[in-house]
Amino acid sequence: METFKAHLDKFITASDEEFASVISFFQVLKTKKKEDLMLEGEVCKFKYFVLEGCLRKFFLNEKGVEQTTEFAIENWWISDTFAFEKQAKSDFNIQSVEHSTILAD
Repeated sequence: METFKAHLDKFITASDEEFASVISFFQVLKTKKKEDLMLEGEVCKFKYFVLEGCLRKFFLNEKGVEQTTEFAIENWWISDTFAFEKQAKSDFNIQSVEHSTILAD
């Protein structure tokens, strides 16, 4: 959690009590390599913050080939922001590239 606290400290000043309140809105997830977090056609319900590991966002092109559009390494966020804000179905997949520890909001 210190990684996330350091990330937030770049933007805001939060006491330990305030940070505890913020972190209570997140789930800590441990993923396996190639574990799917979101599949195309699902409503995007989460934003992910990578504590350890790496995630990727991709879609299948017209030939059925995976096209990666984004990677999220440690201390980065990843989501389908448009679908998340609209609570709409996503055109993307989000998958763990390696064993990872992430926060889901």
